[in-house]
Amino acid sequence: MASTGIRSLRWGLESTLIYKKLKSITSELEIWANDADINAFKTLNQNLSQLENTKISLKIHKENAERLLCNTYLQDKFVDLIDIDSFGCPNYLLQPTFRVLRFNGFLILSNTDARSITGHDRKSGIRKFGALSRVHPASWEIGLRLQISAIAKQASIIGRGIKPLVSYSDGRSFRICIQFKKNVENNSENKIGFIVRCDKCGDQAAIPLYDFKDWDVCNCMKKSGHRIINVPLWIGEIQCPIYLQELINIADIGEIPVAKKTKTFLKKAKKDPGLPSCCWSISELASKLSLTKPPKTQLLTKALQSMGYIGLSSSIMPGQIRTDAPFKELCKICASTIAKQD
Repeated sequence: MASTGIRSLRWGLESTLIYKKLKSITSELEIWANDADINAFKTLNQNLSQLENTKISLKIHKENAERLLCNTYLQDKFVDLIDIDSFGCPNYLLQPTFRVLRFNGFLILSNTDARSITGHDRKSGIRKFGALSRVHPASWEIGLRLQISAIAKQASIIGRGIKPLVSYSDGRSFRICIQFKKNVENNSENKIGFIVRCDKCGDQAAIPLYDFKDWDVCNCMKKSGHRIINVPLWIGEIQCPIYLQELINIADIGEIPVAKKTKTFLKKAKKDPGLPSCCWSISELASKLSLTKPPKTQLLTKALQSMGYIGLSSSIMPGQIRTDAPFKELCKICASTIAKQD
């Protein structure tokens, strides 16, 4: 999966800069780069030759990723960080990954199977995730929550837990960084659940799987709604503000080159941990209320906060807000915001 090795090279060069600052660390820094395509092996070696004069121990492999992870486990070796950048769905690698990842280590994972993860190929979603994914206005976030749920499930099978640190999507790829925990967090079962939405009125709710009974209230007349359910999803936090601040500090120092767009995302994500787990499309709200135009995101979030509710701009999708306001109240505030905006 290392392909040309450029990402592995970045890991090496940038880790060296950080490594110099952490003088208390005495162990050797080791990087493994692997790609099963034998045709990529020559290019991989050439690009990573730039690390030869550093203090990094470099090992380049050319085998199936699952086999490499399993052999590492059989050799009783453990690593601090695993970066999986697969084509399509990476779920088949989760179990062998957790067998070799150290406690408090990091897993960085990419999923490019956008159709199954966003509900556009439900049969594929059931096969690969054992989950029902339906098309949703906040589809990018639904996809991330579906993938985090799959990660949490594989960790819990062996009695371990996870902590999401950073989640990002551009609609085509879904990228997640989690920390692998030795123990399952208390009440972690309440972080797996449903996000149910009425496709007619737009009302929605997040319900823990553990306490699920029914959702019989929406903004429609009784029994006239049309429920769309995504399950099972991770309905807990998807960003860690403390960890994100550490990344922002590193970016501000300037020793490691960080793109301006990335810095902007980090600052936005820090303000949006992902709770409450329901997101609302401002354009859809405006359409259902027959408003001439959608309210500005910043004005709507401030209006919600002034009424005592959570009001956050989503860090995942533009034009989405996160709030705990009841749907009827959200609609009223949205309409009044437009009136004041005009």
